[in-house]
Amino acid sequence: MIDAVAKKFDGIPIRAVIGGFHLIDLPKRNTMAESKSEIQNIAGKMLDYQVQTIYTGHCTGQKAYAVLKGVLGEKLQHLHTGAILEF
Repeated sequence: MIDAVAKKFDGIPIRAVIGGFHLIDLPKRNTMAESKSEIQNIAGKMLDYQVQTIYTGHCTGQKAYAVLKGVLGEKLQHLHTGAILEF
């Protein structure tokens, strides 16, 4: 998804990516759908695009969110019900 936007709007900074990454391994709510190294790789690819802010919700899962946060730092924000995003 990010790749398609980057190609379509070449040279224009991406201000935000908003969505769930579906990295929780359901029905086990406290597990990750991918390995830690794969999730770190996903985060690294997002850094390559120099996205300003990345918002993700509950379907990413707490453990995967923590791994993403370790790579993305302040670029990653939790999106929760009632959140208001201003650009």
